Formats: sequence, C-alpha cells, structure tokens
Amino acid sequence: MSTPTVPETASDIATDARRITLPETPVIRPVPPERPVPRSPTATRWFWVAIVVLAALLVATIATIVWQQDRVNDANATLTNTRGALGAVQGDLTSARAEVTRLERRLARASTEVNGLEREVERLRGVLATTRSDSDRIATELQETRADLARARDDVSAARADVAAARADYRDARAELLAIAGSPLSDGTWEGRIFMMGGTQSPPTIAFDEMGLFTGHDAIQAMIEDGTPREKARRCGEDCVYWRNPSTEWRIMTIDPNATVTLRSFRFQEHGSYQATEMSIAKFTRIYNGTAAWNAHLAHASYRLTMLGGRVTAIDELNLSP
Repeated sequence: MSTPTVPETASDIATDARRITLPETPVIRPVPPERPVPRSPTATRWFWVAIVVLAALLVATIATIVWQQDRVNDANATLTNTRGALGAVQGDLTSARAEVTRLERRLARASTEVNGLEREVERLRGVLATTRSDSDRIATELQETRADLARARDDVSAARADVAAARADYRDARAELLAIAGSPLSDGTWEGRIFMMGGTQSPPTIAFDEMGLFTGHDAIQAMIEDGTPREKARRCGEDCVYWRNPSTEWRIMTIDPNATVTLRSFRFQEHGSYQATEMSIAKFTRIYNGTAAWNAHLAHASYRLTMLGGRVTAIDELNLSP
C-alpha cells in the first residue's frame, strides 16, 4: 500500500514577512497510516459471559418444563388409580349403608321399647308419691319394671352382639360357599341333574351335577367300560340310556335372570302325550321346589344347561323316553 504524499511549492509557504525560496523539486512527505482502535478485552469477556448465562437459563427452563410434565403425568396416574379405588369403596359403602339401615331400624325399635319402660317407671314413681296405701305394691311393680328395663337394655346389648356375630357368620358362610361352589362350566351345553334351584334369590343360583349321557350302542359300551358285566350291559337293548357321572361334586353357578326353561313333561295334551312348555326361571323354581304330586318327577329329571360367560342362560328338560 503506497503512502499518500502532499506536494508543496515555494509559492505556498511563507513565514511572517520573510519569504523562503524552496527548491524547484517538490518535497514529498509521508503521511502515517491510521491504525484501528483495538477492542477492549473486557467487553469481549462480558459478551461470552452473557452467552453462557443465556444458555444456562435455556437449559434450566427446559429441565423445569420436563420436570413439571412428569409431575402432571404422575398426578394423572394417581387420579386414575384413586377413581378406581373410589368405585370399589363406593360399592362396599352401599352394602354397609344397607346393613346399617337395617340395624338402625332394629335399634330404634329397641330404643322405643326402652323409652316406653322408662316412662312406665316415671309413672309408677308418681303414683308412689301420691298413693301411700299402695306403696308396697307399687314398689314391687317398680322393681319389676326396673328389672324389665335392665333386661331390655341387656337385650339391646345382646342384639348388637348378635348383629356382629351374624356379620361374622355371613362372612364365614360366604367364604365356605365360594370354596365348595367350584368354577362354572365353560360356554356350551351340558347334560346332568339339578340338585338345587334358587331362581328367586339374588342372584339366582343353581346346583348342578354334570354327567355324560350315552344312548343305544354307545350306552352299552360305556357301561362295559365302567365295569358292568358285558352280558348285563347287552341286555339293556337298543334303547339303552346310561349316565356316566365322573364326579359326585356339584357346581354352584349363577343364572341369568332372563334365562328360559323348557319342560317336556309338564303339560299333558288331549291325545295322550306331553308338549314342550317354556317358562321363566321364577316359575320353574316354584314348580321344582313345590310339593305337588304331578310335579315331583321334575326334581329327578335330567336337564341340559346352556352356559354363556359363566352363567346359565337356558335350561332344557331332556326327554329320555324310548
């Protein structure tokens, strides 16, 4: 880079009143270059400090957002679990309220009796105060009334104890029932015998013994397999009917309240034969548990159950007549 020069002539220079004669050749003087002012190191350092602080604040903000989102997710999960537990507790609370209502009615009746006896005591006290001649008799009655009052209070205490015992017995009976009920039959149709019909209780329940049904030649072969002598089994004939009962245990299962029952030996037609009759679970329960002579055979008949979702949805009486 060349250095700029400023030419000067003899005519351009004068000092006071004296004139200076300059040479003919112009004189070139160098002009020093301008140097840039260097940036302060302190300003640069503070710039990078500000960058680092902003980056740290950005990272802290992102971490805070992630942490808060985790807390929201945990709170949502806790709320879901709490709602499920609340549903179960509400079911238990409904049952407990029904039991408490029944006990409160019983306690109210006992309290009413106690209040009546207490009023009788007060009446006798008044009579005792006004009638001296009957003081001995009234005193006796007063003692008897007090004894009755004490017995009534004891009855209330006993009733409360009976309620607690009844609750314990109910829990034990329910546990025992669940232990002996066994698992319900799988979906499909099953043949066997009915040993208990509780269609009017809540929920409707049935006790059923599942057995295998064989007819004709299959029945004879099943009898031989189960140990019946061959000649005796063959005498059963072509119309032979044989039940194989692999287990003597019952299955206690619930019944769909809308299940239907079809009986084939309930209604007798005019021409001398039976016709199929459909009825509800409640009506069949009354017939099955009834004492009428013409319905007694239904308690010993064979039935086919239809199972769906662990519940009995249909009951069909089997016609095993040849």
